[in-house]
Amino acid sequence: MAECALPAWADDDLFPFTSRFVDIDEHTVHYVDEGSGPTLLLLHGNPTWSFLWRDVIRALCDDFRCVAPDYPGFGLSTAKPGYRYLPEEHADVVTGFVDALGLSEVTLVGQDWGGPIGLAAAQRRAGVFERLVLVNAWACSVNGDPYFEAFGRIAVGPPIRFLARQLNLVVKAFLPMGHRKRKLRQPTTAARWTRPSDARRPACSPAGFSPAGPSSPRWRRAFPTSPNCRS
Repeated sequence: MAECALPAWADDDLFPFTSRFVDIDEHTVHYVDEGSGPTLLLLHGNPTWSFLWRDVIRALCDDFRCVAPDYPGFGLSTAKPGYRYLPEEHADVVTGFVDALGLSEVTLVGQDWGGPIGLAAAQRRAGVFERLVLVNAWACSVNGDPYFEAFGRIAVGPPIRFLARQLNLVVKAFLPMGHRKRKLRQPTTAARWTRPSDARRPACSPAGFSPAGPSSPRWRRAFPTSPNCRS
C-alpha cells in the first residue's frame, strides 16, 4: 500500500485527503482512509468515484474511520488489461479490497451501484460486515418488473452505450441533472467529475459504463437476491 499526491486538477480544498493505492488482482485501486473509530466502507455508484463522499468524510472522520475506494477505471484507480467494468467484477475487487486492508466490524454504506456491489461483497464476507446502509440503491430482485425491464433494455442499448462511452454523456449531462439545491455549474467542481473520464477516453471509463443493468440476466446472475431480502 502506498500514498500518492492527487493530480493537479483534484489537489485542492474540495478533496483534501491523502490518496492511497493498493494492488488488487493486478488493478491499482485508489482509496481514501481517513479518521479513526468504527469503520465505514463507502462505496460509490456509477459513474462517480470517492470524490462523491468528500462531505460525508469531512463530517464523520472525527468519530469514524472512513474508507472510500474507487472501482478500477473509476476516479484515480486503474484497471488491468481486459477488465470489462462489469458489476460482478467490481464486487470481486471490493471483496479483495476488504481482504487486503483487513477490514472488520464494517458498516457498509452503498450508493447507487455501490448498494448491490457492496451487498455481493457482504454475502461473500458475512463475518466482516455488521451493518448495511443503502442510499439511492436497491436490494431486492426486480425480476419480472416491467418498468425495470423496459428501462434496462433502453439503458443498455447501442445508442446509450455510444453516448456514454464515446461522449461521456453520463458524467457531462446526467450528473448535473441530479443536482437541485446547488447546481453543478462551477467549473472547479464539475472538473472533478469530468477529468478522470476525459483522461481515459475512448476507453470505457470512469463510468466503465457496463452493458448490464438491474433487469439484465448478467446482473441477476451476479447479484442473486438474498433469502433474507425480499420486496
